[in-house]
Amino acid sequence: YHGNTANDGRMLYDGMRFNMMVTTGGGASKHYFVNQQDVQEVVLEVSGLGAEAETSGVHMNMVPKSGGNVFKGSFFTTGANGALQGNNLSDTLMNRGLTTVSAVKRLYDVGGGLGGPIRQDKLWFYSAHRWWGSQEYAAGSFYNKTQGTPVYTPDLDRPGFTDYFNRDNSIRSTWQAAAKHRFTGSYSKQRNCNCHLFI
Repeated sequence: YHGNTANDGRMLYDGMRFNMMVTTGGGASKHYFVNQQDVQEVVLEVSGLGAEAETSGVHMNMVPKSGGNVFKGSFFTTGANGALQGNNLSDTLMNRGLTTVSAVKRLYDVGGGLGGPIRQDKLWFYSAHRWWGSQEYAAGSFYNKTQGTPVYTPDLDRPGFTDYFNRDNSIRSTWQAAAKHRFTGSYSKQRNCNCHLFI
């Protein structure tokens, strides 16, 4: 917006920037993946940024959940495979040598969270967990049937596919030390892979 590029944007988690410090250091350049089960709200700033903002791009701040005086939880799941997907593999394309088309192999997203009091009005916890990913077949791409030889022989029974997956397990505790003083400690363990990238 206003002539800025995507790289002028910053991504923040509870006010702390998590963009990578390499390349442009902005936009979608990141290694941390936000677990939506752990987020209470998203704040977008597009103008009137404070002095701590080094760029004028969109700043997106994820505000995490912190638990409360009542135990509450959530659960979410969704998924799909290629069973309901059509394709455009026509005779014209097959005559040009294409035998398969790009298609969904598997999409999934499963997660949940639970939070509550450790000590009423003083100390709370929140824990969130999420597993999500996608696998997609690539048109005209197959595993090598003659692996380990200098010859490539397409294995028509094993089409090539991308495999992108993410996992996040997070826990947080919040302590209300005084009326105007709150301390938070959090830990996130993540694993992700853009496996078979650009297949």
